[in-house]
Amino acid sequence: MSVLITGGTGFLASHLTKTLLNEGVSDIVLFDIFPNMANIGDLAGRVKVVQGDFCEGSELLGVIKTHKVTDIFHLAFILQEAENFISRAIRVNCAGTSDLFEISRIAGIRRVVWASSGAVYGHLTETFGEDAEPLSEEGPTTPDSMYGASKLFNESTAETYAKKRGLDHIGLRLGSIYGMGRAQRRGVRPDVYSSLIENSYFGLECLAPPAAQHYPWTYVKDVANAFYAAYRFPEKPSVRIFNVCGESRTIGEVADYLRSILPKTNIKFGNKLVSRLGVCKTDRIEKDLGFKAEYTMEKGVQDYLADLKVRT
Repeated sequence: MSVLITGGTGFLASHLTKTLLNEGVSDIVLFDIFPNMANIGDLAGRVKVVQGDFCEGSELLGVIKTHKVTDIFHLAFILQEAENFISRAIRVNCAGTSDLFEISRIAGIRRVVWASSGAVYGHLTETFGEDAEPLSEEGPTTPDSMYGASKLFNESTAETYAKKRGLDHIGLRLGSIYGMGRAQRRGVRPDVYSSLIENSYFGLECLAPPAAQHYPWTYVKDVANAFYAAYRFPEKPSVRIFNVCGESRTIGEVADYLRSILPKTNIKFGNKLVSRLGVCKTDRIEKDLGFKAEYTMEKGVQDYLADLKVRT
């Protein structure tokens, strides 16, 4: 019996794999169309890596049967918004994910834990002051990107499969995640998180958003633990969509902290607010699944820096 991770050698998957191994889950299959063996490092000898396309139903079903898969973590998706990627993104994010739900039902998979996104709420450009209300699962969803729209489609499709066909699934609405490996994701440019931390570590200049702008600081190891909590939850949940989000901190606070621990930090603030995902409420996942984020911004930055030191 084994668990399957689609997008299995990607940024989040590599951290999830390590979490699962640390928790005693030893039979893990990493399913990826373009396996990145360097990304999983010394984990490669402890897991099975299978090259394949989850959108091809026969390939997915074959892997499930061959490896006696009981649970699936679905992390494969396409983020690109460029015009030449839209049709492929819809095929992967919408059609491919719907087929994965159907195949999981047919194959008798115990539970699918999959990555939705805070992009279903749309992007924000305000500073998000201390008195602002975080986004709630019960609130309106107003995606402003193809990626956000596809994740909202996935949520509706998964709920229909749950209610009409008995599929046991849990979807996690993930905010922007930071941590070692984020800047190396395929087709995705480095963002404010990796630029602030990695440029400061290497003594390079970083042009940051305005100091007063708030960002959610969601550390990748917390997200991996949230996926594990969803996988381990012993009952069928009464609701199946949960926000996963870290604390809200201003760019200025983060810059001050980096300056206090890295003397070569050279951060300059811009004047224009940057569009980014919002800060989300996490009451539901804390109450229903018993998961609570452990990493403050400071703790996450320290851990990220420790990983950078090992890698360099």
